[in-house]
Amino acid sequence: MARIESIRIGRTCFWDTALCLTMEECEQLLPDMEAALKKSEKRYETYRDIHEGGEATTRQQDLMVDAESKVKTLTSVVNTIKELLKISE
Repeated sequence: MARIESIRIGRTCFWDTALCLTMEECEQLLPDMEAALKKSEKRYETYRDIHEGGEATTRQQDLMVDAESKVKTLTSVVNTIKELLKISE
């Protein structure tokens, strides 16, 4: 069962929120995460093309930066889930 916990990052007193999942939940979430990643990559490419064409508005540039951040985060999550599933086999 998924649960949310506070975990300590490193030796400092920095605490962060973590989502704890079972392997079955990871397997179920992986296709959805990959689909979200593909959609985010497409959105990023759209805004990047507009930006490289020199016609991007400030809002489009902001959306490009947001999309890039989302792609990086989702890529990290998808790769982590794949590594965990590979280890558990």
